[in-house]
Amino acid sequence: MLTNFKKEQEKLTQAYKKLIEYKFVPLQRRKITEKDIEESIKELQEARFIVSFCGQIKAGKSTLLNALLFREEILPAASTPHTAKITIINYAEEPYFEAVYYTEKEWKELKETLEKEKIEEDGVTTTYFDKYLKPQIANSIKHGIFEKQVIGKPKEIIKDLSKLDDYVGAEGKYMPFVKEIHLYWPNEILKQITVVDTPGTNDPNPFRSKITEDWIHKSNAVVYVVYAGQAFSANDIEFIDKYLVGIDPDLLVFAVNKMDMVDKSELEAWINKVKEDETLKARGIMQDDDSVVYVSGLGGLIRKLADSGKLANSSYIQDKEFLLNLDRSGWIANPGLENLERVIEKKIIKSKGEKIIESHKARIRGILIDKILELKSELTILSKTLEAVGKKKFEIQKQIEENKNKLKKLLSERDILADELSKLITKLNKDLLDYINDIRIKSAKAIANEITNLSSWDSVENNTIPIVSRVLHKTFKDILNDLIARESSPIGVMIYKVRDLLTNYEKKYRGNAENLYIAAGIFKKIYDNLVKDLEDFKQSFTDELAEKLETFRLGFLEWIAFWNRDSQIREKKKELIEYLRNNLSEYFIMLHERIIQIINTLISTEVANQIFTAIAEEISAVTQYMENLKNSMTSTRDKEKEIKIKISDIERKLENYNHLACQIMEIMEESCEELKISPGNG
Repeated sequence: MLTNFKKEQEKLTQAYKKLIEYKFVPLQRRKITEKDIEESIKELQEARFIVSFCGQIKAGKSTLLNALLFREEILPAASTPHTAKITIINYAEEPYFEAVYYTEKEWKELKETLEKEKIEEDGVTTTYFDKYLKPQIANSIKHGIFEKQVIGKPKEIIKDLSKLDDYVGAEGKYMPFVKEIHLYWPNEILKQITVVDTPGTNDPNPFRSKITEDWIHKSNAVVYVVYAGQAFSANDIEFIDKYLVGIDPDLLVFAVNKMDMVDKSELEAWINKVKEDETLKARGIMQDDDSVVYVSGLGGLIRKLADSGKLANSSYIQDKEFLLNLDRSGWIANPGLENLERVIEKKIIKSKGEKIIESHKARIRGILIDKILELKSELTILSKTLEAVGKKKFEIQKQIEENKNKLKKLLSERDILADELSKLITKLNKDLLDYINDIRIKSAKAIANEITNLSSWDSVENNTIPIVSRVLHKTFKDILNDLIARESSPIGVMIYKVRDLLTNYEKKYRGNAENLYIAAGIFKKIYDNLVKDLEDFKQSFTDELAEKLETFRLGFLEWIAFWNRDSQIREKKKELIEYLRNNLSEYFIMLHERIIQIINTLISTEVANQIFTAIAEEISAVTQYMENLKNSMTSTRDKEKEIKIKISDIERKLENYNHLACQIMEIMEESCEELKISPGNG
């Protein structure tokens, strides 16, 4: 520690307290509250130094930490984006970990967040909850773990680290309910620092990505792990520019991992080119020789396992050819870990006190600047609002008239669209009815012909249901092929007309024609619905027929004179055929109604509603805009007066906060010039 560290601590503590006293918090721009300042004071007093390991998914952070801190396979290295958890690593004489579960409030918030987060894969839209969290919960239930058992439960202490996968692994039975893991390990370096293994920075789950960002903001240093195969990609540069600018460049270490997979000379040439990026140079990032370190976390871990005699019991020993190739690459003998440890020690550990002081100064300066910028932003918004409110009345009235005409046209177009869709459905209803009647008559005739040709009543009883089932099977197959598979069918003609109709509206209200896919989509959904309905129809019809056949039994034929028996059988067959013809008529009417119902539902809920919603949103926007214009019309003078008073008030506040910021900078024995502000300069 620096000799005057305690003195610096006291000055910064006083500066933090002034932030609260002078009401620099709460700060909206970065969501900083009085509680955050109190935590910063506590962190400063405890001299706690946080080092976050971050990077894109699959950059190899966990493997690298296994090599650096544990020297064996402790952290699961095969985590997927939707299973990764924050892991906070501290010192303890005996290893163990704590599983921290979500509280009931956090769990509810998590589910609500993921239920709103949409995911689109192969043209199908779902939610993050349904795609990932729901199957994970189902997996836990399969293992006998239910959310009521663990949500809100106090943290759980587990001494067997081999069970860590149960809490963070993809198939872990507790995994979906765990918020974070606190891991304790007897490594001397952990007496000085807290290491945080974060989920990947390109995690598609915004809830976990936010947790990673929060840790980076409260970290005193960051080791950013880069995948050598895609080193400093656009995502890396974007992340560095967005989230690491508040970290002192001297505290940033870029560990280029998985070097065993690339050509080092080519990669070094690329990274030297990246360092020349104007944005990185302007901010001092990656400009010193120690800022980039080349490592192989896997090579280092295998070496540590071999040195400790644990390699033979690891999963890596199974692929001897892989180990041989890795050894030939030289990244087992020299994995770069010692160099990384040296750089971390040089940049972070040896200068811990100085870096903690500087990071807190940077945090305080950032809050001062953000408060000034927050007020200036508010002033800019009010000035623009004043300009908008000050429009002349005739200009506002002109806009009102224009929007009245637009609203009238929107309402007319909505009614026209509804009428055209109704006509298409009505036309389909008639065409479909003609088709259904035709195929019903053919089916009834086919069944009648086959039953008429049966020679005995036993044959009638034994073969009627198979005949009906076979004819219906062929009939339904024809229905599916004719109605669904052919573009020239009544359904096909209607659907393509609907598509063409809605495409014009789609282009008009959304700027493109996304509905070109709807024909195939509706065909498939009609097919999927009808396959089951037709099968149920056939089963219901044959079940009812089986019951009917019981009433047609001719047991009495045994005592009828032989010369009357054939006549009796013919009569009974006619009666049976008439029954089948009548019942088929009823069932095919139901089938016609079902098809129309399916199409009506699909057209209204999955296609037309998209356009009606777009029109309704446009109507709502126009209506709201007209209301705003009318309000501006009637209250222009009052609003001008009110806004001018607010502007005057903020200008006074801005001048005052400039003075107060300078006072806080003086407490830290720094100049206001570093903030680019001065008293009275708003």
